[in-house]
Amino acid sequence: MLLSGGGTDGLGWRHALDGGWFSWDLKVLPNQAQQLRVKYWGGDTGGRKFDVFVDTERVATVRLDNNQPGEFYEETYSIPERVTQGKEKVTVEFHAHPAKMAGGVFDCKILRPD
Repeated sequence: MLLSGGGTDGLGWRHALDGGWFSWDLKVLPNQAQQLRVKYWGGDTGGRKFDVFVDTERVATVRLDNNQPGEFYEETYSIPERVTQGKEKVTVEFHAHPAKMAGGVFDCKILRPD
């Protein structure tokens, strides 16, 4: 397992290898459904498959494979209200699948739903 970080075009990133993971604690509005927005580099390739968790709830399984070549892009994942019930913060985790990579993740933030 390896966790590392670096920078691309002035933005920092994180990734983890082979079942590894990394996380951030983010503020939420209690008792409301919200959204998680994550920024990726669209040209990432090379066995990138990982799960995204908000506390213990899996909100996405992601595969990065040249999804939007040459540009950054964002994905938005729904966070059910039950996950934020009575909370002011949650832990967002990115877990690499075995023999795969999680990330690079360039940014993540919590948003109110549209």
